[in-house]
Amino acid sequence: VGWFLPQVFASRLAETRGYLMNLYRLASIPRIVGFGSIAAVAFVVDVDNPAVFLTIFLGAIFFAYLSGGLAAVPMLEIVSKTIPATKRGVFFGTRRFIGGILGIVAGMIVGIILGESSDRVWMGGKVFDLVEDGVRRLGFLGHPFPADFGIIFVLGAICLSVGTIVFFFAGEPRAVKVKKS
Repeated sequence: VGWFLPQVFASRLAETRGYLMNLYRLASIPRIVGFGSIAAVAFVVDVDNPAVFLTIFLGAIFFAYLSGGLAAVPMLEIVSKTIPATKRGVFFGTRRFIGGILGIVAGMIVGIILGESSDRVWMGGKVFDLVEDGVRRLGFLGHPFPADFGIIFVLGAICLSVGTIVFFFAGEPRAVKVKKS
């Protein structure tokens, strides 16, 4: 619901505008704040009061996904205006492929931060050892719950912020309106 419902309203706004980047920016800033709030909950809210912790945590997630739903329509419209239809499959396929590889690395990082051993999770290996060394040097190891999850959410919020802000600079041609018959 948090992702799909706002698209009903965003599509009406997107339909009436020639340029959508400002709408994307307007919806993306609260999304970044929402994901930052998810991270902040792990560090600020008292975990000894689970009802309050869970309520604030789920509220932050709902806010982030609500904002993401608003941003989805302008983002996809901008992609459709800037990437020819014959190249979109390659674009989205490459995006998913690279995202999958980065997801594997992210899984390693999450496992390391949560204290999983390399033998149990990844069967050891040089790549895991390299990632583990980097995580250790950054000081992300050995934190108790919920700080360990907070670190993971901070890293996720940083990645989301970087990707979103990079998209802010995408060139956007004016929309061509098709007359309804």
